[in-house]
Amino acid sequence: LHHIQDLNSGGFNHFNYGLMKNIQIYNSTQPPVYDVSRITAPTILIYGDMDTISVVPSVMILAKNISNLHRLIKVPWHPFNHMDFLYRINAKEVLYDRLIALLIFY
Repeated sequence: LHHIQDLNSGGFNHFNYGLMKNIQIYNSTQPPVYDVSRITAPTILIYGDMDTISVVPSVMILAKNISNLHRLIKVPWHPFNHMDFLYRINAKEVLYDRLIALLIFY
């Protein structure tokens, strides 16, 4: 539900509980935006160019705002989408082998 809220709002916000509960929790009618510039952990973003959930323009905005972005990696297989991270038969070859090598490096 939270992800659907973000898709509908076009933002990256805390969970929207509705007007009254938002006021109780956030002291605001709207949930606050996540401040991704405060992320200090070394971050690697990996995306697929056919992802309809984490769309490329949103990934680029996120990448621009994360303060400790180490790598931005496009999966080198054109039709890679959100579910392919889990279910694509060749995910090991096009993604996970490279990811493991990156994690060992860091």
